[in-house]
Amino acid sequence: MQLMFDLRGQFKFRIQKKDWGSYKSLIIKENAIHQLDTNGSVQLIVYLDASCKTAIAIKEKYLKQYQIHSPDVDVLQFSKPGEFNSIAGGIGTWR
Repeated sequence: MQLMFDLRGQFKFRIQKKDWGSYKSLIIKENAIHQLDTNGSVQLIVYLDASCKTAIAIKEKYLKQYQIHSPDVDVLQFSKPGEFNSIAGGIGTWR
């Protein structure tokens, strides 16, 4: 399972054979075939083991009948102004 949060704007995302959508945050069920377009922004992606208690609780609440769920969450509300942007601005190419 993936929890995805945009740190600057919105990203584009789609699951297999569906239209693209723009999102600020997204919960993605494990094994969902998908594509991500960063849209020139920066995302925070949290991977959860699908068998852990947290992932099971999230699936039961948000993903019973769906591959994805877009919660009304702005991860930046939990940070100090500019904190994520200053961190993201210092990230280079990961190898």
